[in-house]
Amino acid sequence: MKVKIFRLFTATAIFSALLSSCDHEFDHFHGLPDYSYFRTGYYESSLTTDTSALGQTVFEYCSWAEAATRYDRAEVVLEASLSDVNDEVSVNNFIVGDGTPSFEYSASGNHRKREITVIDSLMIYRIRYNNFTLEYKMPFQTAFYNDGKTSGQMAYLCFDPKITDNGYQLSDLNSEIVGGQVYMRKLFRHSINVRFGGKNYRATATVVLKRRAGNENGDFVVKTTLLDSGIRDFESDGNYASYVSWIKVRQDFYDGKTETTMFEVLMYGKMTMQPLAEMNITGANLEKESAGFDQNREHVQIVARNDFVDAAYYERYYVVRYNYGTTTTLFQHVEAVYNDGFEVIEFPSVRYTDIKDSGVLKKVSSGNDEHGSYGEYEFTQQISARFGEAENSESNAIRVFLTE
Repeated sequence: MKVKIFRLFTATAIFSALLSSCDHEFDHFHGLPDYSYFRTGYYESSLTTDTSALGQTVFEYCSWAEAATRYDRAEVVLEASLSDVNDEVSVNNFIVGDGTPSFEYSASGNHRKREITVIDSLMIYRIRYNNFTLEYKMPFQTAFYNDGKTSGQMAYLCFDPKITDNGYQLSDLNSEIVGGQVYMRKLFRHSINVRFGGKNYRATATVVLKRRAGNENGDFVVKTTLLDSGIRDFESDGNYASYVSWIKVRQDFYDGKTETTMFEVLMYGKMTMQPLAEMNITGANLEKESAGFDQNREHVQIVARNDFVDAAYYERYYVVRYNYGTTTTLFQHVEAVYNDGFEVIEFPSVRYTDIKDSGVLKKVSSGNDEHGSYGEYEFTQQISARFGEAENSESNAIRVFLTE
């Protein structure tokens, strides 16, 4: 796979140089063969597109190679195609998200025609959304020349991986009943622009998203509207604070009824400095190197509060790095979301802000013994932060003896 991708980009990079030789007649060779002689290109004038097939564009062009070990020019017709996507996908919810794009290259087979081996290749532009994955498949062909004495990659065209993603639109469709089960549906429309042979082409995706909502005789939510939200009962004690976060929503049900409902989640924040076990002070010149949250140590636990509300309990470690080690402070807070499969509503929440840290190493005493003079030093780490209305602060200290 790595070799194939490397060749793909190598051939693309030399196209401009190769095309300059495409219009020259092949000079018949006289004398001893020069095995290093190898030229290749393609007939740009023969690049054609066929859009007769619904939702598909097919490309054909002629790639050629000239070698000193062959009397005439070797040619082969290569193909590529760009197709629209039409699909129907079952999903757990209609929360699509932004999507994460990626590319994949693969080879699906090959066939040989005299000195030329044609390889069927495929580029896939893949977008992973929250609830499904969209794929645009773009097959193309490459060719390799080998007459037993001279060999080389023939010029070819491929799809430019610098694709313009035009985004998507989501719209409602009528529900359908299959086997007594109600399926809510939405129409997902998406498009991209991709370059091939120096020109832009467009491909579209039309995907029907289906979500099983319940039995046709059942009672379930099909639409939610946020009416109000807020925070109440905020209390703080030291470096711990708690409060109640709430939302007020209107829920529309499949049978036509409407209800107004309050959802509440008890939330909190807590700041705890860890023991200074990672500090190893071996000198008197303290230097701060960095400070911030360690993303690799972040932990979150999701707990379902009811059929529609999930609470996320975060643990985040704020690390201050010195030339003599690190100090760590644990910050905890809670977030919550309402999710009925159609709408996602975030609860109001409080997070830690305005975090400040200060580390000081100072000499508190000195003395002498049979080993010489020494100094007693105290290292103090202080952390402060705001959590809504509350001011949190904490400090830890350790003492060390340093030979002077």
